[in-house]
Amino acid sequence: MACGVAAVESERRGCDAWMDSSRCIRDISFLDSRIDKSSLSFPFKRIDCPLRVAFSSIPGGIMKSSCQIESEPLPGVCLIRSFVCNDERGMFGKPYSQSDFAKLGISFSPVEHFYSLSRRHVLRGMHFQREPASMSKLVWCTRGKVLDVVVDIRTDSPWFNRPFTCELTEHEPVGIFIPQGYAHGFLSLEDDSATHYLVSVGHDPGLDVGVLWSSINFDWPIANPVLSERDLRLPSI
Repeated sequence: MACGVAAVESERRGCDAWMDSSRCIRDISFLDSRIDKSSLSFPFKRIDCPLRVAFSSIPGGIMKSSCQIESEPLPGVCLIRSFVCNDERGMFGKPYSQSDFAKLGISFSPVEHFYSLSRRHVLRGMHFQREPASMSKLVWCTRGKVLDVVVDIRTDSPWFNRPFTCELTEHEPVGIFIPQGYAHGFLSLEDDSATHYLVSVGHDPGLDVGVLWSSINFDWPIANPVLSERDLRLPSI
């Protein structure tokens, strides 16, 4: 049976969903007492009860890992396609798993989660934190579309000031992992673009710095973006 997400649906239309794994049911306390809970491990077994177990298939069979590296355009910078399942109810996804990242060779343990909503033509960047609060981050878009930009700020690096850009969109479950040593920013290409960031180190206002967006070696598709006063005053790379 090719299943990626199992959803337990009640007669009152309430439902929940779990990832396909040997621990796919993590909280079963709410289930009817007539259900043999010991049977709730993957693959599922049908049980005669008021609840029914529904399955959502993923084309190509069972997904053994919830994410995969699509490319590494700069050293350590990875485009990562994450697990997602779409069906008639909507979408269910998992943009980050510490164990799956470790299997990909990426050591990343986030401690904070930020998100932003940006109007069209808003540019946020180019930001990074100085040592000892330098951070890695995972960035993805859940609404709209953004042009994401990453640039190596290490002057002794052969990749210094050679930016990489890509579009992140709500329609593709692809995020970008950015290790230490890079500045990051993005341009919102649609109204109300929603961008999420997981970071490995907590925000430190005294070490939160950046470089001027227009000083990096990139031909931005806009001449006068909407910028914060702080981003307007950032120094050149």
